Amino acid sequence: MKTLASLNASSNPARALMHAKLFKFKLGLLESF
Repeated sequence: MKTLASLNASSNPARALMHAKLFKFKLGLLESF
């Protein structure tokens, strides 16, 4: 999982950052319930 994330980051840092933000956003939503 981590290797896949680093691979995505190296190929497209902007998209990887967007995915990270989206993931954190989803985690925040889950914690709020």
